[in-house]
Amino acid sequence: MSEQEPEKLYLAQLRGKSRMTQEEVAAKLGISKFTWRNWEIGKSAPDLWELQKLKNYLMSH
Repeated sequence: MSEQEPEKLYLAQLRGKSRMTQEEVAAKLGISKFTWRNWEIGKSAPDLWELQKLKNYLMSH
C-alpha cells in the first residue's frame, strides 16, 4: 500500500457518506471537480489552504 492510498480512501469515504458527487463537493469547497478527483485518486494532494477549506466544510456538517 502506498502512502497516498489511505488518503484516497478517506476522501472517497467522506464524499460517499455525504452522498455527494465529486462536482458537488468541489463546488462546496470552491475548487474544480478535477482537483477533487485528483485528490481522491491520489494524483495530487491538497495544500494547506485547501485543507483548511476542507476542514471548515466538514466541521460545519
